[in-house]
Amino acid sequence: MQQDKSDPNQSTTSPVRKAANDNSYFDPTIPGGAALRGDRVLFHFVDAVSCETLEQLAKGVLDKFGGWPSDPVQQRKLGKHAKRELKSGVPDLVSDLLKVRHGTADAMHVTGLPEETNIARVLMLAMSRCVGDIYNFAGQNGGELIMKLVPKADGGENNNAAPGEFAMHSDDAAIPRDARVHCIALMGRKNPPGVATHYAPLSWALKKMASENGNKARRALQVLSVPRFQFAFPISLGAGEGIWTRPRPIISMGPDRRWEISFPSYNTRTVSPSDTEGKEMMAWLLRSLEAVKISVEVQPGSFFAFSNLRGTHSRDNISGGDREIWRTYGIESLAGLRNLTGEHGPIFPIEPLVKLAANDNA
Repeated sequence: MQQDKSDPNQSTTSPVRKAANDNSYFDPTIPGGAALRGDRVLFHFVDAVSCETLEQLAKGVLDKFGGWPSDPVQQRKLGKHAKRELKSGVPDLVSDLLKVRHGTADAMHVTGLPEETNIARVLMLAMSRCVGDIYNFAGQNGGELIMKLVPKADGGENNNAAPGEFAMHSDDAAIPRDARVHCIALMGRKNPPGVATHYAPLSWALKKMASENGNKARRALQVLSVPRFQFAFPISLGAGEGIWTRPRPIISMGPDRRWEISFPSYNTRTVSPSDTEGKEMMAWLLRSLEAVKISVEVQPGSFFAFSNLRGTHSRDNISGGDREIWRTYGIESLAGLRNLTGEHGPIFPIEPLVKLAANDNA
């Protein structure tokens, strides 16, 4: 049974702090810019019957593969097989997940999933395969296909190991677009109550900016869509410290003629230190993203998938208690990663991508 998406508050395990179906942010058009198709955030509740179906499907997949494989190549194959089983067993769930992959929706939160470890692993790969082909970088989270995100007291700031607030950002914004993660999927294992993950669709932020000041919004889009900015490579990718990209735009037009965003807010700077207009527009964009974000708690039994190209995300401070979240990276096709790195994957080196994108004079 699929949850009524008109009422996001039906989920008792993961409260939504901002109504995700706020129609004032749907079907946005920037005056003088490109028309942006309406983006939606979907909520899907797995009932007891569907939960049992998922358990049996996952057990069947594990039996076929002789248990949980440790090799990422075999895990990828397991995920591909499990996706086919998922499609036949719970087609409504797969149909919604594919909306995120194909851009009809920007994010989807699923609750009511089985929680047993091996069952959850299979479902994590199967559902992740619905939103993209799964991969990782060798230097990130041990090069695991399913990354375990666990905070550490000495985790620093603005990374997955940081116990403090993780500010608004896009993942891997510094690397070339053809190798960027398209969709991120999270599955809850442990999460202190009240610790939310936030997602802000770019289209909602642009609509808010246009509603505040149409002329300024047009100018902001012009400024943010030209290469007046640089991004620092995150240390979590294994790229090293203090490496910045060549000049890049924050907002760009994707191959499907939709606006895309590259914006690690804490790792973005203007090319020119004196570019006050670029800094002003960047700050306005960040305020707008914060204003329109939706918030969910990724608790055990829940799965949260969202577009990394069409929005940004953040996370609350982890004030107390243990937290473990599983994460996968999804991309439409591994072809770009294979072409740019010369490796087959699904685990790729970061070094060739750093060489392609880094500014040698930074």
